[in-house]
Amino acid sequence: MGGLANRIGFRGRLVTAMVALVALVSLLIGALLMVYLFEDEKRRALEQLSLAERITNEVIERRTDIELSRLASVVGSRI
Repeated sequence: MGGLANRIGFRGRLVTAMVALVALVSLLIGALLMVYLFEDEKRRALEQLSLAERITNEVIERRTDIELSRLASVVGSRI
């Protein structure tokens, strides 16, 4: 392996180190970007689920009120 290092020379080792550093930094930036995007999508999904839950609860409450008023009118007309 020492023979290979001597054949490549200082410039070759320097270029190899720089390319490796650029590749490592690029991978790190890509990984951080993926984590950020995943967290952002997770936050948006939770917001949408929260909104859907509020709307669903409101619809259920309104339908319950309608059914109770219908039931009260049916029971009231029979008495």
